[in-house]
Amino acid sequence: HRGQKRILILALGGVPHVSAVPVLSEALRDRSYRIRSAAAWALAQIRAPESSAALAAAADELSWLRALPARRGLRVRTRSDDHG
Repeated sequence: HRGQKRILILALGGVPHVSAVPVLSEALRDRSYRIRSAAAWALAQIRAPESSAALAAAADELSWLRALPARRGLRVRTRSDDHG
């Protein structure tokens, strides 16, 4: 169920760990905008090079419209890296 999937993704962002990157990276390619958006947010919470790489790869590989959440996640990561 998509609602449950989104809740699980948000929970992964609430307790960020690099081990969640592969699952969240796959969720960036989901059909649902809400799932992609939640996955991008969760990846932005993980302060590891792997999460930035996953967001950048999705931003490059997906169409302009489907990559919006990934690009937003990259901006959040850039801002948080600049501010500590």
